[in-house]
Amino acid sequence: DPVTFDKGRVIRFHFADVITPAPDETRATTTFTIGSTTYTVVEDAVVVEKTMDVAPYIKAGRTYLPVRFVADALGVTEDNIIWDPVTRSVTVFKGDRIAQMTIGSNVLMVNGVELTMDVAPEITNGRTMLPVRFMTQALGASIAWDAETQTVTVTQ
Repeated sequence: DPVTFDKGRVIRFHFADVITPAPDETRATTTFTIGSTTYTVVEDAVVVEKTMDVAPYIKAGRTYLPVRFVADALGVTEDNIIWDPVTRSVTVFKGDRIAQMTIGSNVLMVNGVELTMDVAPEITNGRTMLPVRFMTQALGASIAWDAETQTVTVTQ
């Protein structure tokens, strides 16, 4: 027997409003300078200077930064950065995003979707260097370039 409902008696009842405040999102800003191995992180009004073993550089109109330090700037822990020496690829996990780049390939995989970059990651002084704009955007951050000071600012 099918169940039937009396549609003539509809009651609207408002039980409660549930309001969950959004967490206070801390925006961290990291500044890298072309040619300098020092970068600056500002979070919660605390300024910390850190040191890299390779300096950022510009090649073919693109700014390259070491992947490990960009990931650090985006709050990615070292155990969420995986280097595969056989395929020469680096995979970065951040929240619900997975970004993978391969040395010499202009394909960036983001959550399994292929994106074509106009330049490819490369190895410089033993570090994987990447075109910073593509990686930061793939991981949900924003980036700004100041040509006068030759600085890249990454905000997450």
